[in-house]
Amino acid sequence: MLNIKKATGYAAKSGIKKGDRLVSMNGSPVLDFIDDGYFNSLDSVLIEFINARGQRQKTHIRKPADIPLGLEFEENLYPDESTCRNRCIFCFVDQLPAGMRESLYIKDDDWRYSVLFGNYVTLTNVDDAELGRIIARRATPLYISVHATDAECRIHMMKNRRAGKILEQLRELAGGGIVFHCQVVLCPGINDGDVLEKTITDLCSLYPQCRSLAVVPVGLTGHRQGLPEITPVSPEYASSMIDYIEEKANGFRKELGSDFLYAADEFYAKARREYPRYSDGGYYPQLSNGVGLFHEFLQSYEQALEALPEALQAPRKVIIATGVSAADQIRRMAREICRRVKDLECTVIPVENRVFGKSITVSGLLSGQDIIDSVKGMKGDVLMLPPSAFRCGADEMLDGTTIKDIERILGYCVIIAPDDGYEFACTVAGIDF
Repeated sequence: MLNIKKATGYAAKSGIKKGDRLVSMNGSPVLDFIDDGYFNSLDSVLIEFINARGQRQKTHIRKPADIPLGLEFEENLYPDESTCRNRCIFCFVDQLPAGMRESLYIKDDDWRYSVLFGNYVTLTNVDDAELGRIIARRATPLYISVHATDAECRIHMMKNRRAGKILEQLRELAGGGIVFHCQVVLCPGINDGDVLEKTITDLCSLYPQCRSLAVVPVGLTGHRQGLPEITPVSPEYASSMIDYIEEKANGFRKELGSDFLYAADEFYAKARREYPRYSDGGYYPQLSNGVGLFHEFLQSYEQALEALPEALQAPRKVIIATGVSAADQIRRMAREICRRVKDLECTVIPVENRVFGKSITVSGLLSGQDIIDSVKGMKGDVLMLPPSAFRCGADEMLDGTTIKDIERILGYCVIIAPDDGYEFACTVAGIDF
């Protein structure tokens, strides 16, 4: 039971008061924010509670679906995330070096936070009753790490017998009206080939409930001692996978009238190929998974070029630090901006990742120390750092380095680059947007 901290609105009008205890809503206990949000979204709720005198009572509330019941509880309805029960052969947490932020070592696998934040989950810790609750609570959309629908392959990859039930689970979710987006972390020689073909076919058969599928290259750090051997994604392999995925995607586009299958931007970066342009009018279902992120960035950047001034009031030298995979593209953009704006000088520094290993080339896994080592001694007015290298809403990097630390060591004015292309171009030029 939940202790009622505050009752307002429809709840107060129905006779519920502070200090009463909630027993159930529509015959079910309220376990967490999923239940609370679901019942608040209904237009008819039967509430059972125990009043301050210990008497069990029921009240039926009818209300507009978009207006909440008006109940606040003493208990925290946002519990700690459920942790992962898998031992995936490609798990990135197992490849972390020592000395990173403590929170990075937590393996989360909680479907509730998938709904809330878009975290990818495996469903291996979801039993039949909990799967039924997902459907009953209309918890959608979910973001699901599938990797393979072939049971034997998925069990091998995740080292969990329950992993083999994924296709059965997805079919049940789809039948219950739940929308979900899926990802495959592609490990060469393990879940590609016929296994990938089956995975794509199986998931497409669940469209439109399975709304999109992203294929992402496996990330391998330099800290894999004692872990299973996995072949890295080479530029040649990345290029061949782009060809395969684009051919399949074009077929789905004709068949479904919508983009369904995507190769992550990182494939294009590894293969040094032009980023794709998608057909769904700016709809990117898996931006947080690095699908379409650079295309969206480039579109807004191109709009900014025409708005830039011909010259600055004072000369400006900008240093832009970025991951190796994005360096060529960022360098091209910086050159275009400098050609349009007089008295502007930009230097793009591809930062080699020494903390995780040279094979990790994305900006989101850069450490403060690697940036400091790469930029030290250079002359400039402003140092721009990639936003993906910082914890959301904070100025702290993976190794705990802050903007103030970098400014103190290097003596630059340090700013986090905007993640919007239009704002990026304006910030490089030092103008308001």
